[in-house]
Amino acid sequence: MVQTTRPPARPSPARPVAVVEDVWRDFCALVHDAGFGLAPTPHDTCAYVLGRRRGMSRAPRTQRFADGTQLTTRELQMLDQISNGQTNDEIAATLGLALDTVKTHMRRLYRKLGARDRPNAVALAYQRGILPLDEENEAEA
Repeated sequence: MVQTTRPPARPSPARPVAVVEDVWRDFCALVHDAGFGLAPTPHDTCAYVLGRRRGMSRAPRTQRFADGTQLTTRELQMLDQISNGQTNDEIAATLGLALDTVKTHMRRLYRKLGARDRPNAVALAYQRGILPLDEENEAEA
């Protein structure tokens, strides 16, 4: 009878499953906080479909002003940022958006206000009561 010897077993890595579980848990939390949910696909246990959670509205929240102008929450944020003199790059960094996304919001804001540029957009917003005047500015005027 010939006896064969097995090579020594490799030591197992230090709990790679725990690391993967931690990354997965963090990813799921991030997806949930963004208003989405993950659902397993019917035929594959390792594939998931990303979708909106129930009860989440797809339409952006808007605010209508006395003159009839209707702006989304994000457009109001853009208007506030440009009234403080921030550039598109600074706005993107502050709000955690891509530069192209900021430019898109700015184009829509200009179109809704009928503005040519940043100073004109801010001036129109103050004239229409979209941006409130500071108490200090009212006292000086």
